[in-house]
Amino acid sequence: VEPVQPPPPPPVSGDQAGAAGPDRAVLLIRAMIAAAAADGRIDPNERSRILEQAGKSGLSEQELEFLEQEMNRPQSVEDIVAQVDSPELAAQVYTVSRAAIEVDEESEKQYLRELASGLGLTPDQVARIEQQF
Repeated sequence: VEPVQPPPPPPVSGDQAGAAGPDRAVLLIRAMIAAAAADGRIDPNERSRILEQAGKSGLSEQELEFLEQEMNRPQSVEDIVAQVDSPELAAQVYTVSRAAIEVDEESEKQYLRELASGLGLTPDQVARIEQQF
């Protein structure tokens, strides 16, 4: 039995494409989904934010299916942190995670604390990101 290959990742706009290109875009989408699922569910507003961010790239039908699959199996904070390889990417991951949610439940606050800690962000860095929201 051959392993099933995942569908290709969503396209990457020029400002998202970095050294890792599509891998970075997939990570950022996964980070948003994981944050949105921190309280045990992805509510309609969170789903809308994720789709809006991903939709800016003009997703194909196959890429929308990929996104749906990702929303049905969010990654853990540990999985997200393990994919981050630079301080710049750490700040981006935290920023998109924060943007994906309304922080109105303790589980979401705890998720963001764990994420910031795992990413190695300082309290000052987190405060600067939080000011945007």
